[in-house]
Amino acid sequence: MTYPKIFLGVIVAIKDSLASVEYTGTVSDFYPYLQQASSFKTHLLPPQVGESVILIKLDSNNGFILGSFVKPSTKLESDTETTIYKDGTKITYKEGVFKIESLKTLSIECESANIKASKDVVVESKSATIKADSIKLGDHKLLPTAGCVTGECICPFTGAPHADISKTVLVKK
Repeated sequence: MTYPKIFLGVIVAIKDSLASVEYTGTVSDFYPYLQQASSFKTHLLPPQVGESVILIKLDSNNGFILGSFVKPSTKLESDTETTIYKDGTKITYKEGVFKIESLKTLSIECESANIKASKDVVVESKSATIKADSIKLGDHKLLPTAGCVTGECICPFTGAPHADISKTVLVKK
C-alpha cells in the first residue's frame, strides 16, 4: 500500500480551476484546487499565485491541492463568519446580523425583491432615486386619488402651482 505524499508549497501558476505548486525545489503538474462543490452548489475561491498551500500527491499522476492559510495579519473575530475580498469588500455574519461592507457598489438583480422588517427600515444616503412605473407609499391598496401634490400641479381654482408642497420629497408629475 502506498501512502500519499504531503508537501507544503506555493502556487506558481493557475489554469482554470487547476494550480501548479512549487515544493522542495520542484514545480508540480497542474492539480485540482480543492473547493466546496457538489451537484447542488459550487463555490469557487480562485487560487492566487503566491499562496501557501498543501499539495497531496496520491501517486505520480494524481493529486490535489488544499487551500491557503489565513494570513496572521488578517484581523478576524473568532465568533463571526467573515469573507474578505482582495478589494476590501467584507461580508460578516454574527448572532443574526448579516452585514455587507462594500467599497464600491452593492447591486441586487432579480425578478422580484422583498424587504420585510418586523420593526424599522432605515435608508441613509446623500440622495436616493427610485425608478418605477408606479410607486405606492403607505399601503399597497391606496386609492388612485391618493396621489402626491407637487409644485408642478396646477390648482384648478387659482390657476397657479400648488403652494403646499414638500421641499424634501420630490416627485415627478
